[in-house]
Amino acid sequence: MKKRVLNVLLIKEPTHWIAQCVERDLVAQGRSLDEAIESFVHVLTTQLMLDEKAGREPLSDVPPPPKEVEQRFFGAKKLQESREVRSGLPPAWMIEAFQNEFRVAQQ
Repeated sequence: MKKRVLNVLLIKEPTHWIAQCVERDLVAQGRSLDEAIESFVHVLTTQLMLDEKAGREPLSDVPPPPKEVEQRFFGAKKLQESREVRSGLPPAWMIEAFQNEFRVAQQ
């Protein structure tokens, strides 16, 4: 699989942290910085599994985030360390379990 680099903007809110991908509209949150990053990895892994199951190029079905995300990212302080995410795809039955975990509300 081709190696991709995704940048993540970490935003401190009064009660939680938000992790927003700069290249694709993937977002997660947590009560701490580590929890937000862990949640983001879970969201990313789930999206990759769904793409694999659907036979799509990874993240090709996820639109870019709003333009202000990129603007905030390039104006933000860079963390000293980067984190590499390595995740193998689980069996198909686990992908179906993840799908049942999420719901989409229509407006």
